[in-house]
Amino acid sequence: MDWERSFAGYLLYMEDLAGSIGGSYGLATSVAAGVHDAVLRRLAAASTSRRPPDAGRAAGLEEALARSWSHLSRAHAEVSDPTEFDGEANAILPTIVMNGVVAAAQALAVVTHRPSPLGGPAAVVLLRPVVESGALPAPWGTTCSGCPQTGTQAFEGLEREPRTVDVHARADPSSSEDRLAMFLRTTRAQRLEQSYAEARLEGLEPGRSRRNVSRAEKQAIADTVEPTTFFDILWRTRVESFTDGVDRFVVGATDEVDARRFAEALVIVADATVAAIEAVVAATVGVALLADMTEGLLDRSGIPIWSRLGHHASSFRALTASR
Repeated sequence: MDWERSFAGYLLYMEDLAGSIGGSYGLATSVAAGVHDAVLRRLAAASTSRRPPDAGRAAGLEEALARSWSHLSRAHAEVSDPTEFDGEANAILPTIVMNGVVAAAQALAVVTHRPSPLGGPAAVVLLRPVVESGALPAPWGTTCSGCPQTGTQAFEGLEREPRTVDVHARADPSSSEDRLAMFLRTTRAQRLEQSYAEARLEGLEPGRSRRNVSRAEKQAIADTVEPTTFFDILWRTRVESFTDGVDRFVVGATDEVDARRFAEALVIVADATVAAIEAVVAATVGVALLADMTEGLLDRSGIPIWSRLGHHASSFRALTASR
């Protein structure tokens, strides 16, 4: 495995996503406010009904949000000081980020009365209907279905049909959708290849250890697999952070600068992703409740209001005042 080339691809994927998110919703501490506003506007247009939680569910919601913020706070701490950054952090950062997303999904499960996801794959499953409902804007609202191996892949949530882009080409706003589509397509191809590998071992003729899987069989299998979403991408990144006994995102970085670029981009993506899920929660239980709850979390945790997480709380308070 060419770890440097693999890392370079992931670095550019993440930088492109972070740049696209920043360009659409705001940079640094303001990104949460931009994401909250965009998601809530979409859900308001869809006339989402509010279901205020009872005391038990409110406590469960607050606990889940606290866990999500704890993971995000840890991720922020890894990149907060350039002089203290350690490239080894990239061995665990994808896991920390995914844990924050899982906890945010658990908060959503509480308010929608669904079973709480206990890990990344379950969180991806819980969030898929939210994506397919159209509640989330790009990049979270994009999906890939069909079979990339047979060329029948189809995308939802993009403004146009994606073009081919070199995975190692520098991030460019004009090709951000194309790179996102490629990330979704290759993530789906990886998932489907697992099913094809299983199919190659089924119905074997005597003396054969495997068989070929026809194009028609591949398509039939692909038709049974749910659309691939942005959250599948995050889970893929978490899984591939440790591959074949190697910390891919540590050994693949050519230097500390590239390692930090990847970490900073991933944290921006994580911050915005949790904000998107928070906004769906707020649309379900009411923005005022989220404002009170997140301000309480700040007070108890000692997180400053000017920090990235502090802006999650101030965003909800500002939204409450404007409604």
